[in-house]
Amino acid sequence: MSKNEFTTSVSAGICLETSEGDLILVRQRSSQMWGIPAGHMRSLESPVATMYRELEEETGIRRIQIADIGLQGMYPIPRDETHTSLGIVLRGKFFGELDPTFHCDEIDKVGVFGKILLGNLIARPTLLYKPEFNQRVLMDWINGRTNLIF
Repeated sequence: MSKNEFTTSVSAGICLETSEGDLILVRQRSSQMWGIPAGHMRSLESPVATMYRELEEETGIRRIQIADIGLQGMYPIPRDETHTSLGIVLRGKFFGELDPTFHCDEIDKVGVFGKILLGNLIARPTLLYKPEFNQRVLMDWINGRTNLIF
């Protein structure tokens, strides 16, 4: 296989922690599965810009409500022999209140999960959107880990 045949898609998302130490997740309307707010990068868009755009689109949370942004990790996701995805995941803290009237076509619920509930989701990957990605991301967040090793 030549390098011209290998394709990659890149997405960015965030593990956004509340002031109580819980994690904000979104539930996909079409599948009823949970995951971190995330989405595909647009042409010439940075991972941070993608994360902010997707976060506001999927939750209504705005940039001014977030602090302490850092990199959690980069997660390769094999799709088939010639295609892989790369998920860039940031961490941050949310200050504010979720808007209960917020509406998004692709997301039907924004939820707040403590570590016990997250553990239950991880143990049942059929409840996770793109479990090959979200399961690893959530386990790293619960354990305070990053997957960045240089």
